[in-house]
Amino acid sequence: MAPATRLQQVLRLIREKLADRKCTVKAEKHRVVEDTEYLRLTILCPGGIAVHIREFVRASTIIRYSYQLLVNNEDVLRYDNTPHHPEIRTYPHHKHEKGKVGPLHDPSLQAFLEEALKLLASHP
Repeated sequence: MAPATRLQQVLRLIREKLADRKCTVKAEKHRVVEDTEYLRLTILCPGGIAVHIREFVRASTIIRYSYQLLVNNEDVLRYDNTPHHPEIRTYPHHKHEKGKVGPLHDPSLQAFLEEALKLLASHP
């Protein structure tokens, strides 16, 4: 059996974390060339909730990522490793929340989804 692609792993995690929500997942872009994989997904949930997931993976290592939560088109939470905040102690990993940039100690998609779900639980 061939190893799972990163896309398959991400879809499994999304199903696990969002099982009780009526969300649709769309693979906007997915490309695998040898040991390199790029994926871009959009998750749409009731209540104006959207999640954007982007990853560039090489040899099973996530090289670049961006995970973003929007509520009614407002940026609520984003994790990414774009190298533009060298002042953050977890550079290049950082998160954007409520207009502020801060350190990101666990840059995983799982941690992002868990934090996003907590924010949504407290969101009016």
